[in-house]
Amino acid sequence: MMNINRKDLVASLATLLTSAVILALFIFLTGCATLPTIRPADLPAFVKTGPTVVMFSKDLCPPCDTQEAILADLVKEFPTIRFAKVKAYNALILPTDANMVEYYSLKWTPTTVFQVDGREVGRWITLHGRGQVWPVLQAFATGYLECTPNGCRVRPVTGDEGP
Repeated sequence: MMNINRKDLVASLATLLTSAVILALFIFLTGCATLPTIRPADLPAFVKTGPTVVMFSKDLCPPCDTQEAILADLVKEFPTIRFAKVKAYNALILPTDANMVEYYSLKWTPTTVFQVDGREVGRWITLHGRGQVWPVLQAFATGYLECTPNGCRVRPVTGDEGP
């Protein structure tokens, strides 16, 4: 059985927090690209037509900042997909729009939701690196995307799906 003392745990958490702050500061200072931000009230109209990727974030969330930078860096490579960021929670972890949080079953940030014509076809919870993001966006832009809590993949189009 592994025995972790409180001092080591606190030191590990402090190191992790310091790393996250440094990463967020780097992203802020280097002027990394950002996603367009939309208000929760504008979300239904935004996702109504076509393929969309919406990243839900919160204030003071280094993983959210990192995920946003990764997605924003890829926006130009996928012109058929519309991207946006929605602030789901404020710094006190209170929902910015309780109905939206409930509708999308948001429990963690960042949460990235893939939708086609307003219908969710997949989602990611937590941070995903560029190596994970690019192939999924490629699949989303060119085919049918299936996502599960274990990951996303493209379902091959057989021609039997109908119109």
